[in-house]
Amino acid sequence: MSSSSSSPAQQSGLRAQIEDFRHLLDSVSASDLTLFVSCATALLEQKQRENDIMSDTRRQKLEEIRQVLQEQVAISGEAPNEKIFFPNFGEFKDYTPQNTVHVDSFLFNDDEVDDLVDSGQLTRHYCTKCGSREVELLNFISHSFSIEELDFIFSAKVLGDVKDKVIVDVGSRLGVVLYYGALLSDARMIYGVE
Repeated sequence: MSSSSSSPAQQSGLRAQIEDFRHLLDSVSASDLTLFVSCATALLEQKQRENDIMSDTRRQKLEEIRQVLQEQVAISGEAPNEKIFFPNFGEFKDYTPQNTVHVDSFLFNDDEVDDLVDSGQLTRHYCTKCGSREVELLNFISHSFSIEELDFIFSAKVLGDVKDKVIVDVGSRLGVVLYYGALLSDARMIYGVE
């Protein structure tokens, strides 16, 4: 754990654990040190493998959720009665219902969007005169996080250590933050509000 991403209490606890480990090393005789290091290394590698397996299992569950939702939800991820408002300022000020396509980033990664375009289920173009989707590039937006974006949000760089903390996702939509947080974080509780 990096000290720059942990709380002062965690840093203090880690420092105490390192100091305890140093005392343990000091208590090992010189003749047993090689065997001790070999055993400690093997235990650490086993712990890392266990963590990797747990993470892989949880990511597989997240992928299963994504695939089920792909079959049940529109490509946009929008609810049937959902109304999308377009801002008239900032980087999205020129986005309109005519020149914008909603694609849920959790449900469809970039390669899958390319496949949808190749299969004719989506197009990237529209005509600025009649609205036909054959001439200009369309804007693609998502109201969801991709798995890569969730990895970043739940990293130490953004949320830090969420162990035993409560996370509230406002604007929860399909609940992708909830799925991710429940499967791949140590948060005590995760609430979604839509």
